[in-house]
Amino acid sequence: MSLVMTSRQIIILATFISCGVLLSPWPPLGVPGEWVWPRHALPLDIFEMLDRLIWPLLCGSAIVVYCTGSMRLIDNAGIVRRGLLLFGLTAFSFLWLNAVRQAAPSPHRELRPTWILYDKYASGYFHNATFKVTSTKQMLIDYEARMAEGDVLHEGTHPPGLLLLNRGLLKLTEAFPVVVEFSESLQNAESVRMFREVEAAGQMARPLSKSELAALHLSSLLSTLFVAMTVIPVFGLTQRLTDSRTAWRAASLMITVPTIGVFVPRSDVLYACSGMLLAWVVVSAVLTEHRLRRWMLGVLSGVTLCCCLLLSLAHLPVLVMLAIFVFGFAIVDMRKRMFPILETTLIAASTIFATCAVWQHWTQCNLLHVWQLNLTNHAAFYSQSPRSWTAWFAVNPIELAMAVGLPMALISILGLYQLVADSRASQGRRLNNGGLFTIACVLTWSLLWLSGKNMGEAARLWCFVTPWFAIITAQTRGSDSAESNKSWLWLLIAQLIVATVTVGRVSGFLEF
Repeated sequence: MSLVMTSRQIIILATFISCGVLLSPWPPLGVPGEWVWPRHALPLDIFEMLDRLIWPLLCGSAIVVYCTGSMRLIDNAGIVRRGLLLFGLTAFSFLWLNAVRQAAPSPHRELRPTWILYDKYASGYFHNATFKVTSTKQMLIDYEARMAEGDVLHEGTHPPGLLLLNRGLLKLTEAFPVVVEFSESLQNAESVRMFREVEAAGQMARPLSKSELAALHLSSLLSTLFVAMTVIPVFGLTQRLTDSRTAWRAASLMITVPTIGVFVPRSDVLYACSGMLLAWVVVSAVLTEHRLRRWMLGVLSGVTLCCCLLLSLAHLPVLVMLAIFVFGFAIVDMRKRMFPILETTLIAASTIFATCAVWQHWTQCNLLHVWQLNLTNHAAFYSQSPRSWTAWFAVNPIELAMAVGLPMALISILGLYQLVADSRASQGRRLNNGGLFTIACVLTWSLLWLSGKNMGEAARLWCFVTPWFAIITAQTRGSDSAESNKSWLWLLIAQLIVATVTVGRVSGFLEF
């Protein structure tokens, strides 16, 4: 039996298993008594089923046509054409995130884009920025004191970046009525009506003003757009590691990740894009031989890391993964590579400390101390919400596999098997940059898994690792190029099916 036939069988089997588990009322999606994702109700009749499936079906079909058609153009495309192809892929990614949301039942699909950002029990950043912060400057001055209060949930474990973004949007809509009009022109009337009804029933605070609701809608829209743009750094990074065709496969697969469709526009899904952007810049700095360009990328790496950590410490595992990759890259040829890497690392580290110093001078907020307090608060979470390490040790990899899509998860394991087999056969001589990146990703995730730092909600909290699976899977090969393309097409279709079923069946939030 050929390798590609084995791949197809794996894909088909994984698709049936995923759909069977999700569509059935059992097993529980988590650990009962600790954390379980709720299931949406199934359609009551054929009309509701068509209503929930028609948009994912149409958009998914268009994605398959576009991705397979563009595959023939990407190899010889110049910078302009490649940019246009990526722009189209980003547009399809954005359309897919909106189309696949329709697979969920009403009113969840109408309310999710805005309510999940408004609800203070879900995250609270918009709520705090609107009702609790009266001065952005004073908020930053007091931020260390607020972190020292020891909140172990949302605000206490995050730097101020998300609050600042929401404050910026609120100030923008307050100052410019034209922005409010633009936001209102994009709002769905039924979604606004439902939001106002739940807002009145929940009575969390006074009703949002016209400009505040516009800011909330813009926050949802921009979050979705940013998530859709994940395909760009995925392509850029994979191209640096391998080639354009593999990069296009990885970027196309990134569109289909089920957990992104379940949780967008929540902040956790943003880290898939920001984490990939950080990885792209750092890997480019390491692989570049031109010294001036390497220096510039080193500075950019430091600034990018600071921006990422200003949003969330979820980027720290990305930094660990990059450190493992850089170490592996260095030891392949220590004489040639060690000094440039040390030089680039020193430039990046200096940039980080300089950026933190400028930030502290500007805001009177010590970011290094804030990060320390965030880590302390996060470590205290399990003292308030005890979890069973053994149970989550077994559940987490299963949940993550379902979150990225079981077909892609299993094919990524096949790709890892190919990498290990090739490395053994060649005594390590065939281990290229793409292989080093795969090993770095696997080692980092293994450390996360074994550490027990995340016992529950892996599908949400580990969104930042989902692009790793797309890149690893894209490197999995068939018996020849043509068969690899066919296998990838099967996988793309299977992932779109699994993503639709997942979004239609799994609720990442409280039911409305």
